[in-house]
Amino acid sequence: MDYSNLMMGFEKHLSENLRITSFYQTDFHFRNPLLGFSVKFDLGILQGATNSRIQGDQLLINQSLMGSVSHDEVSRNLTFSSRSELGRSTLIILPYLDINDNGVKDEYESYEFDLTAKVKGASASKDLNSGVTRIKNLIPYQNYLIELDENSLRDITWRLDHKKIQLWIKPGNSNELEVPIKVVNEVEGKVLLNNEAMGGIKVQFFDDQNRLIKEVISQRDGTFYYSDLKAGNYTFQPDTAQLETLGITWDPKKSAIQFDEGIQGEFSSDWIIELSKTENVELYNSK
Repeated sequence: MDYSNLMMGFEKHLSENLRITSFYQTDFHFRNPLLGFSVKFDLGILQGATNSRIQGDQLLINQSLMGSVSHDEVSRNLTFSSRSELGRSTLIILPYLDINDNGVKDEYESYEFDLTAKVKGASASKDLNSGVTRIKNLIPYQNYLIELDENSLRDITWRLDHKKIQLWIKPGNSNELEVPIKVVNEVEGKVLLNNEAMGGIKVQFFDDQNRLIKEVISQRDGTFYYSDLKAGNYTFQPDTAQLETLGITWDPKKSAIQFDEGIQGEFSSDWIIELSKTENVELYNSK
């Protein structure tokens, strides 16, 4: 068996961010051995390497450094990375508390950076000072699905209209996604028929223009609940058409409620809708 060349190599990790490599190569016919040595490091904000090769009477040394820097207009911070982002784009997520629920960030509405976001195939990171979420290494001119975690918000009365958003990415670091966080108010009450809990009754909610905005059904224990009301004036009442069909009477008055604008939603409870049963009419109470 005839061997024409030989190659050997050695690599050692001195630490998590530093490693050295060496190799030896020779050709038995030309007898021109090659010896190489390199040091590679990654500092988080910068990575580089020093490579040297000796072959015959020639010595070749080269060095390289790589990294990237980006500027965030929101936090006014510079962000450094040891990886090159040349030809890639960055997306900045900007959640804000939409107090007046108009879908536009007004001057008095603050950013709320607790919202967690992720994109498949890309890495998300938060700035430690501002809390801004950045998603890096995105390919320009591509559509990405942004997934937002509503449960990461710090107040249970804060909600998102859209938890998944598809976004077309532009070149560079100018991609920003403003996410409105709405403040919701909650109403809880009970439907009673002759002072006993009554389930299966439709309860209708109306806005200040007397437009029907929501209809909920009372539960087995008579309770009804609605948790998606923004600031404003509302009324609610049982569905009179259903009551007529069931032979139930009700004092025809609406229950009025008002929610003011604020950074935290209100919980209004202990509302009672009192009904009466017409004699000799059999009712179905869902169980």
